Amino acid sequence: MKHKIISLIMLSLIIPASMTAQRQERQKFFVSIHSGVYVLASDHFKETYNSGAAFINGVSLGIPFTKIGLAFYVKGMYFQKKGVPIIYHYEMREDGEVYSYTTREGDVIYREFLFNLGMQYSFSFREFNKVFANGGVSFISAKELVTNTADRNSASHTKGYAGWFLGLGYERLFKNAPISVFGEAQYDFDRMTFNSLKLSYGGANINLGCRFYF
Repeated sequence: MKHKIISLIMLSLIIPASMTAQRQERQKFFVSIHSGVYVLASDHFKETYNSGAAFINGVSLGIPFTKIGLAFYVKGMYFQKKGVPIIYHYEMREDGEVYSYTTREGDVIYREFLFNLGMQYSFSFREFNKVFANGGVSFISAKELVTNTADRNSASHTKGYAGWFLGLGYERLFKNAPISVFGEAQYDFDRMTFNSLKLSYGGANINLGCRFYF
């Protein structure tokens, strides 16, 4: 009976230790590739591009610096969208009042690169499952090009500090394999609206992807 009790105690120590070792082993440098949908919080974007959403691709990486699931987090995303621009016209009437109207003509393409820099915290449960949360600052480089209109062609470009972001995700690990699959939802909050584009870039992005550990 005494030997059975000792055996049970040993097992109770070995099993949690092995699970902890598994979790610590996963605290490695990682690179992720992912694709999803970006939904901009802008009425102008929805009107001009006939949809408030765009298909987005990205790459992210994490550099752990503790054994409790904290890592430096960097993520880059890119998308582009084509549409028909809304042209604003202003005419002076004979009575001196200004008459305004809009038309839709020509072509417009919008390109945007998002860059997130911050921290990610993750914790494991049931051995091969993880939940993670991230947050930090956002940067942007965006360009909107209008062509084939009655007016001359135009282009607007802006870049710089844009705001901050928060995200939450779930990750599924695989036994004896340095790869996982994950889903992630993030929201980029605006710090400002770019006057040159008359467009607020903030919004939600939902991604699915694969993560590789090294």
